[in-house]
Amino acid sequence: MSGTDRVRTYKPGEERRGEIIAATLAILAEQGMHAWTTSALADRVGVSEATIFKHFEDKDEILTAALRHQAGELRSRIEEYEGEGGAWSRAEGLIRHVLAYLERTQGGPLVILLGQASRIQPEMKEEVGRTRSLFRRRLRELAEEALTESGRAGDVDPGAVADLAHAAGMAAALRWTISGHEGELMDVASPMLGVLRHCLAAGEGAAGPEEVEP
Repeated sequence: MSGTDRVRTYKPGEERRGEIIAATLAILAEQGMHAWTTSALADRVGVSEATIFKHFEDKDEILTAALRHQAGELRSRIEEYEGEGGAWSRAEGLIRHVLAYLERTQGGPLVILLGQASRIQPEMKEEVGRTRSLFRRRLRELAEEALTESGRAGDVDPGAVADLAHAAGMAAALRWTISGHEGELMDVASPMLGVLRHCLAAGEGAAGPEEVEP
């Protein structure tokens, strides 16, 4: 049964707007911009297309609202995270913290973290870019600490480590999204992060990736 065939129920404006925003981000994350049509959006929410435009003036307004909401949520989560333990444990924790939110929202933030949304206003591109930059900056700071702790501060570029950590998290999220949210996202991400942990470990007694706790 399609969304438009279901029994429709009245919901307050803010609640319905929230559903439309969530559905927009889910479609973009799962299928890309080409699949984000008003028909697909209405079907996902379970309303008519006319109802969609009772809450938003046009598609650009929907997209802008969706990205602004997710960018703000992501920045709050990145800024609030402190974590415990060594620097690399905190770096992994930050990635897990972001991925947990991504999993809870069915992959919506992936649009922002991968910079996939091109049909947005210049000011929104700046906001999306600011969110991605904040995530990478925090990862780089933690990578610098981790390299210092491991005695490899002069041997490895912390920017490269941060980029690899970011890429590992996003690759796991993308695989999980493409698979239709099969399994636990953390189960996909943990082996990749374990390999990076192994590469950062100092000394001949460092644990191999298979020995690293997920």
